[in-house]
Amino acid sequence: MPLFFMLSGYTLKKRKWKNVACTFEYCIKITMRLFLPALVWGVLLYIVGFVSDVLNTFWFLNILWRLLVCYAVSLCLGQLLFSNSTLAFWGGKIVFILLCLFLGNRTSEFCWYFLVGVLINQKEVIGKIGKLYIIFFSLYIVLLFFTITHNFYEESFRYLISNGMLYMVILRLLCGIMACLFLLDLFKKISKKYSLFSKVGTMTLGIYIIHSIFVIFLGKNVLGLSIMTGNSMFDWLLMVMSAFFVLFISIFTIRLMQKNRIIKMLFLGEYKK
Repeated sequence: MPLFFMLSGYTLKKRKWKNVACTFEYCIKITMRLFLPALVWGVLLYIVGFVSDVLNTFWFLNILWRLLVCYAVSLCLGQLLFSNSTLAFWGGKIVFILLCLFLGNRTSEFCWYFLVGVLINQKEVIGKIGKLYIIFFSLYIVLLFFTITHNFYEESFRYLISNGMLYMVILRLLCGIMACLFLLDLFKKISKKYSLFSKVGTMTLGIYIIHSIFVIFLGKNVLGLSIMTGNSMFDWLLMVMSAFFVLFISIFTIRLMQKNRIIKMLFLGEYKK
């Protein structure tokens, strides 16, 4: 999940929030893109009895929707409150963090990955990693060593903060950010060399939703398939093969859905004015 939110921040297009109307229009667009398909799939899965909580069926889309809306509102406020561009830039980021902390728990934690992804893109950090690769890798190994003895996400963000375990919050944030930096650098290099990788990247929203339906809801609830432990080489090989198979099925399903304008809008959040 840290990678998902960091990538979302990294791929966010630069835009100028000219006024409140522009921000409101963007929020409506994001709602159609993220919240609508999450809601539609949630209702559908609720009707067939797979889930009991409609809004949190695809919680990561719900969180991303909140982050993008908060970010748009924050930047708009930053530009309205400060005439200086630097103050507007950092003021908007501070307002964004405060809004996310107010919303609590998952939003409070994942906003940091999202914001780091935004800053990495705007400050062009990925291009500089190659020169400092050894330093970044060494720091990551040190952070991983300190966190490896803990169940990394055993406790919630809210629990750690309320129990004074701020050091654990910082360690797991830094460790997640470092790992994501390497993966972002890898993805960027692969996408430059292989255009097919970039094409698949445009379908990530649909893949996230549809692979969950095949793996969790259909595979586990309908077919009764158990989760492999990864304790043997055969298990690992089977997991890799299953991942590619589900990816192929997901892309095939997305292609079918894209043929109908209404289905594409409701289930994939894709629409054109």
